Amino acid sequence: MQKILMIALVLSTVLSSCKKDKDSAPPADARDKFSGTWKGNINIVLPNIPPIPGGPDLTNIPTNVPVTYVYAKGQASNELSVTVTIDPSLQSFIQISNPLTATLSGSTYTYKEFNLTLQGLTVKCTGTGTINTDGKSITESGNWNYTFGISGTWSSALNKQP
Repeated sequence: MQKILMIALVLSTVLSSCKKDKDSAPPADARDKFSGTWKGNINIVLPNIPPIPGGPDLTNIPTNVPVTYVYAKGQASNELSVTVTIDPSLQSFIQISNPLTATLSGSTYTYKEFNLTLQGLTVKCTGTGTINTDGKSITESGNWNYTFGISGTWSSALNKQP
């Protein structure tokens, strides 16, 4: 009888320790806090770009551009898909290929190569930066690298849309 009680005690201890904790939640996906539609301005700082023979005049490119960003989860678990819409009044100056893909690591991310068109001149770009949100607004800043050897900086302030 003592053996049966001992086996019952051991089994109950083992089985009770194997219960799943109902209060533990799965780990949060860091991309969730960025998902949604955000509006604001991006401030682009371009260096002095030398004239391109037969090319467009890049000295009049707007630097404070109204934008709408739509962030969504990308294909990989650390990717953000970013669709950027430039204010229609400025689309003759600046256009961007969509969607962009950014690899997210904490509050830093790297944009995979994308096309940016400035005054009709299309260049390939990459970018790195930081992104932070309080759920109501996003602030970003970083560096752009253009395939023709010129780099610049950017920053943005965006507000969450309903």
